[in-house]
Amino acid sequence: MTSKKKKLKLQFYADECFPLPSVIFLKSLGYSIRHAYELKMVQKSDKTHFDKCKLLDRVLLTVDQRLKRYENFNYENHPGVIVIKCSSTVPSNVNKHAAFVLKKITSNVVKESIINGSLDRITQRKNEKVVSIYEKAGASS
Repeated sequence: MTSKKKKLKLQFYADECFPLPSVIFLKSLGYSIRHAYELKMVQKSDKTHFDKCKLLDRVLLTVDQRLKRYENFNYENHPGVIVIKCSSTVPSNVNKHAAFVLKKITSNVVKESIINGSLDRITQRKNEKVVSIYEKAGASS
């Protein structure tokens, strides 16, 4: 008898940049996600959000593309960061990009990493290495 490994569902913490309607949308898809507003984490530093994720054991979900801020944080035993990259943070646009990216990411991929994800490309940055997870045919750098 063979046993199937159950895919662990990722749990998320959305920072205050992530649209609240998109949190509601992701919850409707079955994702466990908490928003910074729910946890009274508004107007906190990126480092405070990053540390809160580690404490809650939830992946940080953001649309804040100023990624340099996150590169110098200690990712050891951190659940990871997913940056949804889209040209507009209108909730319908974020919903489309986030749903696509989250379908392709597993907990072992995001753990201790920064994931940059869009409809065209998903990359993982871990230990100063960048690895392509997905690239749409014809996507350019």
